[in-house]
Amino acid sequence: MLMRAVYKRSFFALLLLMIAVAAFLGFRSYNRKLPTLENVVPRQRIAAENLTYQYEHDEEKANRLFLGFVIQVTGQIAEITYKPGVSCNIIIGNSADLRRVSCMLDTNQFEKIANYAVGSIITIKGYCTGYLVDVELNRCIIVSNEN
Repeated sequence: MLMRAVYKRSFFALLLLMIAVAAFLGFRSYNRKLPTLENVVPRQRIAAENLTYQYEHDEEKANRLFLGFVIQVTGQIAEITYKPGVSCNIIIGNSADLRRVSCMLDTNQFEKIANYAVGSIITIKGYCTGYLVDVELNRCIIVSNEN
C-alpha cells in the first residue's frame, strides 16, 4: 500500500513537471521574434516576369530553385492592398498578365510602402512559398526605392 502511494506521488510530480515544461516551451515559442531578412543574402535575384515564366513553364523545376528560399524580385507594382496595421500585399508584374508575384510585406515594412505607387519599380526580398495563381512571397522586405 505504501509503495502504491509513493508511485502515485511520483507520477503526479512527473506529470506536473511535464506540464510546466510544455507551458514554458509554448510560451517561449509564442512570444519569439522572427528574424528580419535585412541581412539575409538571397539565393537568387530575378525579374518578376522571369520568375512567373519559370513557374508557368516548369513548376517542378522552379520549386527546386525557389521554394522555401529567400529570393529577391524586381518589377513594376501592379497593385497594392494595404490594411493599416494589419497587412500589406504588393502585386508585382504587368497588370495585363494573368500570373504575377504576390508579396506579403513584413509588418516592419508598412511605413516604407508610402514611397511607392502603382507603376513604380520595386525590389523586394522574401521567402518563396510556392505558386498558386501568382508566385507567393512571404515576410517580404523592400530592398530599394527605385521609383
